[in-house]
Amino acid sequence: MKTRIYQRLLVKNRNDINWNKAESNLADLQYEILKAHRKEDCNKVLNKQITLSKNESSRAIWRKNGIID
Repeated sequence: MKTRIYQRLLVKNRNDINWNKAESNLADLQYEILKAHRKEDCNKVLNKQITLSKNESSRAIWRKNGIID
């Protein structure tokens, strides 16, 4: 928990975020969800979706696109 708060404090400006890395992380997570879905592994899909929703890269992209505040 402390690490996550510390990471949020490091980025004060949108320009400080490595957007290519954030988009790559998001794409990797989405692909893992797709693979688990194709294998019909519901528990893995759920766990990956939870990871996706808590991931800082995903949240940064969603904030950039105006999906969340």
